[in-house]
Amino acid sequence: MTQEPSPGRWMRREMSEQPEVLRQLMGARPHNIERLRTVLPTRPVGVVFVARGSSDQAASYGRYLWETYAGVPVSMAAASVHTRYRSRLALDGWLAVAISQSGETPEVIEVLDRLGRSGARTVAVSNDPQSHLAQQAEVALDLQAGAETAVPATKTFTASLLAMVQILNAVTELPWSPAQEEHAVAAMAETIDDEAAVQELAEESLTRHPVHIGRSFTYPVAVEAALKFKESTGRASEGYASADLLHGPVAAVDAEALLVGYAARGPVFDDVVHAVDVARSRGASVALVVERGSPVPAHVRPVWVPEGTPEALAPLSMVVRAQQLALASSLASGRDPDRPGGLSKVTRTS
Repeated sequence: MTQEPSPGRWMRREMSEQPEVLRQLMGARPHNIERLRTVLPTRPVGVVFVARGSSDQAASYGRYLWETYAGVPVSMAAASVHTRYRSRLALDGWLAVAISQSGETPEVIEVLDRLGRSGARTVAVSNDPQSHLAQQAEVALDLQAGAETAVPATKTFTASLLAMVQILNAVTELPWSPAQEEHAVAAMAETIDDEAAVQELAEESLTRHPVHIGRSFTYPVAVEAALKFKESTGRASEGYASADLLHGPVAAVDAEALLVGYAARGPVFDDVVHAVDVARSRGASVALVVERGSPVPAHVRPVWVPEGTPEALAPLSMVVRAQQLALASSLASGRDPDRPGGLSKVTRTS
């Protein structure tokens, strides 16, 4: 008799594979950059991203990379402008980047095609070099993550973050060294080995309403954390930029809330800490995912990740904490995060 796999088996396994997936992608960097430079403008007028789901958070991360380090404006494509209204944009000199783990979402494929017809050079990022999206683009980056069985994306998401770094690196130097990038992956591996750090938060998430906040490079982590929690547990959760939280939504943060902040050392660190402290003053239970040794206010629970990672690479470890929280919360509620009810690996919107 065949034994059913234990709940969360695949999600946990795929989370553990992330450091090796990223190291493989780092090894492909010279080849990827060489191919990208055959189509990328020397300095794009702008970059437009096309994505859905977790890939949308990867695109948001790409936006912060391009606007912070290359000074190039970024737009997030509104799919219906292309698929429903059939509008044609003026995109000569632009770069269009489509991100899709499966490479088979019809609207992402169609939008990339229409952006290319509007004058943009096109790049696809997917986990299948034979996918329709990969075939549609002028250059396709393969995430090389291997099969991802669990519905919640983990290793394909973090690989997509690194792919965003490599696309940027095709037009500008990065403000960190290869050794610092390797350290960031090592820090991720260390974080993966420390599941117990989120167990208390996971148990608390079953009786409170989870809210996640970040800013700049950790804003996509907060939104991804909320998505992973919703996918894995079937319960509501929200993700905000810390400033957006304070512009209204904080009114709904009270003693029934569990607020988790993600704060990387850098110019916006204090902004996230301040928003967490405001939530605490309103009665919420609060925690802060930070590098070890970072200043944490009294009455705020620190959830540590290893220190010494460049600000823009801190999401690689911090999103692991979000994945662990989703996994542990799902198991604590008696669900199987590998097979969330009503969801499938490929969502075919058009």
